[in-house]
Amino acid sequence: MKSRLALRTVALGYLTVLLVLPVGMVFYRAFEHGLGKFFDALTTPQAQHAIGLTLLVVAITVPVNTVFGIVTALALERRSFHGRAVLERVIDMPFVISPIVVGLALVLVYGEQGWAGNALVASGIRVIFSVPGIVLATMFVALPRGRRTAASRRRRPRRWERAAGRRSGASRCRRSAPPSPTALC
Repeated sequence: MKSRLALRTVALGYLTVLLVLPVGMVFYRAFEHGLGKFFDALTTPQAQHAIGLTLLVVAITVPVNTVFGIVTALALERRSFHGRAVLERVIDMPFVISPIVVGLALVLVYGEQGWAGNALVASGIRVIFSVPGIVLATMFVALPRGRRTAASRRRRPRRWERAAGRRSGASRCRRSAPPSPTALC
């Protein structure tokens, strides 16, 4: 019993050091000169541009990743096809690749000296260090999370779940719907 308590204490202390202290330092540095200075910093042109860019990237990335996440989740969870495992690995790649490597790959492909960069820059399209590059990087990192979330909601009910629904008197639509509170039937 004492060893479990000691282990929990060590684990919570470790989490405190890793999470609470850095976040606390961010808040301390942000508000150390008062709320007035904090709000003055938010009204600078650089901060306004950063906030606007963030909202623009979110407005583009979230709908696109929602559509791609649902489509790939439906394809991977409800259909069996050749190359399914390869597609799953490609989609899950951001979980194992460092964001620094992703950024380097984007620069190598879309940079001015990259594989596709010369042609794009010659035609007036800049990808790296512009909105398209930021959107591509954000979509690459966020797609597997959206796919996994959609897959957990859209998987086909198992045979025993359908049988249990039939025995309990659920309608056919309800038995074939995904086991989630957001089911449409």
